[in-house]
Amino acid sequence: MGGTAMIFAPARLGSVTLDNETLAADKKGCRRFGPCGVGEKALYLNSFFIDRHYYVALSSVRRVFKRVAMSKGGFTGKGAFGSIPYLVVEYDGGEKQCNFKHEEDVDTLLDLMKQAQVTIPLKAVVTPSNRNWVFGDLLAHLQEEHTAFTAAKENQPV
Repeated sequence: MGGTAMIFAPARLGSVTLDNETLAADKKGCRRFGPCGVGEKALYLNSFFIDRHYYVALSSVRRVFKRVAMSKGGFTGKGAFGSIPYLVVEYDGGEKQCNFKHEEDVDTLLDLMKQAQVTIPLKAVVTPSNRNWVFGDLLAHLQEEHTAFTAAKENQPV
């Protein structure tokens, strides 16, 4: 059997599919942070029971951030207080939250993405004018802006 094979290939989230050989090599070489991982081509995210069960191609990622929730005991005063760190990945087909045991793992993963200059091409801020837009219209507008800014950047003298 040639190439790199995986017993359990990660399931795709997002619109971009990586071929099996690329996926296998990228997952094998990914940097692991808790239940997730960062490869050169994709982010690998956990399911409830299985680490790195899903992948999102980096070109499908729209936003990645940390969310920290407080355990029920912190609000009621009954039970243990604790924080629950999450990595949240927004991609071109939805959102996936991954729970971590250690908040430092989320921070380290986000720092690595920043250092590697992983680019997320379309970014948006909620404004009064776009607050009620349909997602498809917002995405089309963002793509137009991205295309215009990229063209302008390429035409600027150095």
